[in-house]
Amino acid sequence: MSPPASALDMTILRSLNSITGQSFALDRLIWEIADNPIFKGLPVMMLVWALWFSKTAREDKRVQLATLLLLSVPALAIGRLLATSLPFRLRPVHDTLAGLTYPLGMPPAVLSSWSSMPSDHAVLYFTLATGLFLISRAAGLAALFHAALIISLPRIVLGLHYPGDILIGALIGCAFVLILLRPATNLAAKTGLLPYQTLHPKLFYAVMLFITFQIATMFESLRAILRTTRDILAA
Repeated sequence: MSPPASALDMTILRSLNSITGQSFALDRLIWEIADNPIFKGLPVMMLVWALWFSKTAREDKRVQLATLLLLSVPALAIGRLLATSLPFRLRPVHDTLAGLTYPLGMPPAVLSSWSSMPSDHAVLYFTLATGLFLISRAAGLAALFHAALIISLPRIVLGLHYPGDILIGALIGCAFVLILLRPATNLAAKTGLLPYQTLHPKLFYAVMLFITFQIATMFESLRAILRTTRDILAA
């Protein structure tokens, strides 16, 4: 049984969801924003690359950026681990007791087998936004704005998450990077991360491109390979 939502959760959820079901174009646009990597991960990765190649970029800032990208991987893994280990929580749009409107044009039964608590999107993007804020106030504010309005809000409107799912995910992401970014950056500096960039730039930037691509797409291609491997081994 899904853990019950609070009265505040339901009030916010129903209020935001009430705009759906009236216009196919609007519902489809909200779904596209919520689902398409061009709106999700790409803007944040563009901020990362813009900071990296900024004329004022210092070596210590680049080490922080590279460390932040690496930290986003275990942050997302923690979000998924919690979602699979905590009591299963049905997506609100699939819970008949929530009384929500199913958005027009949204794929049927989307994420119906995935628990909604916590939001792994919120974990990842608030990890990145908080880290960017520690590196650059301007880039961090832009990333926080993106995490709140582009990542989180559409997922509540569509009924994919309760507001509490988003809040818990955001808190996990913020706490994770606030605790670990500095010691992880110090460790990365000691291992000679930036000198490796100078000595082997082709390999370094190829790996950086791979990592930023995976983050921008929520590691979907890697997940697909893992699913295929699982299916082959189970056959």
